[in-house]
Amino acid sequence: MRLTARSNIGMLGNAVIALVCVFAASVGHSQDVAMDGTRETGNRSDNWLPFVAAEVSIHVQEFRATGATTFGAVHGGTNTLSNLMFRAEAGVASPEIDIIPGHPRLALRGGISTPLRETSTVTSSQAVVDDLELGTELFVSWRSMWHAGIDLRFDLSIADHIVSIQPGIEYLGSRLRYEPSFTFRAQPGSDAAQQTPNPFNPPRIPFDGRSSPHVYHFVGPSLSIEVGMTKVKMITLSAFLSSRLYWLVGDRDIQVDFSQDLLGNLESGTGRLESNFLAGQVGFGIRGSF
Repeated sequence: MRLTARSNIGMLGNAVIALVCVFAASVGHSQDVAMDGTRETGNRSDNWLPFVAAEVSIHVQEFRATGATTFGAVHGGTNTLSNLMFRAEAGVASPEIDIIPGHPRLALRGGISTPLRETSTVTSSQAVVDDLELGTELFVSWRSMWHAGIDLRFDLSIADHIVSIQPGIEYLGSRLRYEPSFTFRAQPGSDAAQQTPNPFNPPRIPFDGRSSPHVYHFVGPSLSIEVGMTKVKMITLSAFLSSRLYWLVGDRDIQVDFSQDLLGNLESGTGRLESNFLAGQVGFGIRGSF
């Protein structure tokens, strides 16, 4: 069953709200603790803590795509796309800030994401118009993403486990292309088929367009829950769940115009891609703190 963007993004929003509730209920029980479950001693709470993280996340974003050609192929539609991403980041957490209740650390971080699927189809269609078989596929070609964020990191003792809760705000840049793709095939024996090398089995001729790379800019709240697992020499390993909700800022549209020769005639096509102003991500990962 296809979910709408409103329901998908709503689910992500509910996840953020649920995590905030957990944070609000437990922040009062914060203790001076280390990520490996032991109480902090000496000046560890006064140290700067660099960290690296690897995460597998799902990016969810709704698009509306339209495309048309001078030889009669016309189509459009809206779809919510989800893509699995591999996300890597590095950052540093400040010493504890005593003037803020719960004594959080301030964490600065940034990184990149790589899509595990290169293309996603927004909508497609097949139609027969005036002895012509016309196909349309309007799809997005994912290129890369990058992000930067700032968090408050609260270390809590919950049920004999050390849990870090990190509310923050994040910028996301997403680079992609819009690629409207059409096909043209004359019906066997038709007048148009006579212009092809094989009138009784005409070939399917591609008619493709591609936009220049476009960058969407997003900003929004983020929240992660992190649980310390083990310590290997000087590295503390932890697992975390994350949730991010983004608002699109700047241009929402991508426009592409193209033309090419088709059976001796110069034909042209046009396409337009519009993003919803909301997007979201949820993920799971491993973090190492030094």
